[in-house]
Amino acid sequence: MVNAIYAAITLLLPILLMGLLKLDLALTALLTLGWTLVAVAAAQPPQNIAEIMLPGLKTGLEIVLLVFAAKVFYEVYEEGGYKTQLEKAIKREKGSAVTLALAVYFSAFLETVSGFGVPVAVVAPMLVGLEVDPLIAVTVTMMGHSWGVPFASMGVPTLVLVELTGQPANPIFTYTAWLMTPPLLIIAAIAAKKLEAPRKTLTAALALAPALSVTALAGPVAGTTAALIGFTGLLLQEKMSVKEVFKNLAPYLLLSTLLLTVSVLGLSGLIVSSICMLSLGVLYGAKSGLAKMLAKSLAGLPRTAITIILFTVVASLAGGSGLMTSLAKVLAEIAGPFYALAIPIVGVIGTYITGSNTASNIIFSVLQASYAQLAGLDPAIILALQNVGGGLGSMISPAKIAVGTSTTHAKNIEPKVFREALKIIWITILPLILVSAYIASR
Repeated sequence: MVNAIYAAITLLLPILLMGLLKLDLALTALLTLGWTLVAVAAAQPPQNIAEIMLPGLKTGLEIVLLVFAAKVFYEVYEEGGYKTQLEKAIKREKGSAVTLALAVYFSAFLETVSGFGVPVAVVAPMLVGLEVDPLIAVTVTMMGHSWGVPFASMGVPTLVLVELTGQPANPIFTYTAWLMTPPLLIIAAIAAKKLEAPRKTLTAALALAPALSVTALAGPVAGTTAALIGFTGLLLQEKMSVKEVFKNLAPYLLLSTLLLTVSVLGLSGLIVSSICMLSLGVLYGAKSGLAKMLAKSLAGLPRTAITIILFTVVASLAGGSGLMTSLAKVLAEIAGPFYALAIPIVGVIGTYITGSNTASNIIFSVLQASYAQLAGLDPAIILALQNVGGGLGSMISPAKIAVGTSTTHAKNIEPKVFREALKIIWITILPLILVSAYIASR
């Protein structure tokens, strides 16, 4: 029981430090690591602690490399003029199908291939340029990008679950795509209403949403593929030059194809994804001042890197020392399968507090996997519920809301956006809770 209490404190500490004391993520990670070291030392021979930390350190470094690679690729894409030309191609066309395509599908596409708040910073001002009210523009973008979050930078949050729990990747990716499809349908419907889309546009958006379930077996690029299908389908309604749009998405389309190809060949993981991104980034950026873009990508990375590594070490310590197993046993004994009802909500809270689905998955993955095994449930489904809940939690991320409002030059609308998104998120996670209830009742 003592070890279970230690584990519970390890999970709750980041929420208390960031949610109540308003400490930043890096300091929270450092303090959480300090506490975890003390807790593990009380339950584990000191000579074993360094050995337990090594897997977390390795995973943290791999995540940092992929974050860097994704930033390099986006800088190369922007510096090459693709982003500007794409905005021009889309802005020449007005119409509700275009605004819905941008809000629900293009924002998710940007999330899957870049992350880091890029979708909100890019899409919200594009919508304002198409005469959408700034409050609505930021709100629908916050909603729209969230379903792509588990596939951000081609699946980083999901791959973190794989690395930290040792579970196979394919089932987690597949269940994540399937479980995210109902929330995507809800997001498309609400966004269409807010953007006053005609019935035919709403019908098309809803008909295109199940593409996420169809592409589930594509693994890390399932979200990217589904987003492109939805985006293209809605653009065709406006008889736009899809060829011109895709021409300016060429670097990311090539990257998606490469990642899908290596996945089919049996190569996957954080390192493989990093190598693919960096290789193509160098190829595209060789004539565009690559050194400058590398330097720009490194700016701000050290703090992010420290935070990621500290949290992955915490996860490794709490898991490898048996603390999370102890807590999972208590949960399995007290709540049994009914704890599954709370898992999507845990994911939402984790992302809201940390601002990152990746961080939320790092903190809670070992607990969720341990609980699933002790309760006799499929770990892949339980981890997918955590993953999807965490992804949807991004729509209430204060940091992303601030980015969106600043790029639209709107003033004092952050609280309104947050309140709107908070009302919507509970509707989107309802299907997940129903799935959890079904799992708990079996």
